[in-house]
Amino acid sequence: MKVEINNVVFNASVDVLDIDNKNVKVEFQTIGSNEYHLYSGLLSSNSLNVVIDELGLDFKARVRNYSRSYQDKLEENTLAKFSFELFEEKEEEWNTLAGVGITAMKNWTRTRAISELLIEKGYFSNDEYKSKLKEVTSRDSEEMLRYIKTGK
Repeated sequence: MKVEINNVVFNASVDVLDIDNKNVKVEFQTIGSNEYHLYSGLLSSNSLNVVIDELGLDFKARVRNYSRSYQDKLEENTLAKFSFELFEEKEEEWNTLAGVGITAMKNWTRTRAISELLIEKGYFSNDEYKSKLKEVTSRDSEEMLRYIKTGK
């Protein structure tokens, strides 16, 4: 079956694992070190544009369960086997861990910049800042936790 990945077309054996979720297993062989390295590089990308016309598939994919093998030394006539699954790359939903990290870094930077600027200009002292920080943390902690957990 003809498979196209990032505009590179090749023949492969394709097994449909889950057509609705665009999950397929692909297997093919190459000959020689040049082809081996070409396809190894192609499949190392984090995001692949996949077209399999015979199955009516055209989607952005990621690779999993990837293996490649050859026997003896990799030379001009060496037969290499590739096997991997492609699954549709879906837009990621809110990730709590990423949200915590991003939120923490942005807020840390903003808070430091604003507080240092205002303290330098004499609008308030460092002690007044720390006191206000405790007050706001106590008042807004539930709202902050909800945002960290849900992104809303």
